[in-house]
Amino acid sequence: MLFDASAILNLFRNDESASLLEGNTIDLAFYEVGNSLRRKVCVEKVLTMEEGASALDSLSSVMTAMGIKQRADSRVVLQTACKGNLTFYDASYLCAAEAAKEELVTDDEHLYEVAKKRMKVLKSTELTRRNPELFRSGMHEEDLERRSHP
Repeated sequence: MLFDASAILNLFRNDESASLLEGNTIDLAFYEVGNSLRRKVCVEKVLTMEEGASALDSLSSVMTAMGIKQRADSRVVLQTACKGNLTFYDASYLCAAEAAKEELVTDDEHLYEVAKKRMKVLKSTELTRRNPELFRSGMHEEDLERRSHP
């Protein structure tokens, strides 16, 4: 499974981060997650700077423990973005998942609709129904440590 930033954030927010350790993302996810936290701190002001930094530290640990897939060819991404009326960012996740022959996990509605015409795509809420045992145990710091240092 390849997770986009929307799915990473929602699973993290709902204390269901354990499934992220079973999947991958692309390096772009870190920046999208960071920008989302910046928005929560600086624009919406629903998090303090310390809360935002703490969340970013935790999310960084999770994403470091995930596999990082190579981004797809930029020309292919551009073509996909134009054909699907997607942002270049969203098309990057779709193309990376296709290239890796993995399911895409996204909570972005438009990306989901475009991707489901091309490949197997899931929403993060479908993961909890698909593998409930994974979420009962929760994710622990030693899981992150083990995954990032084999």
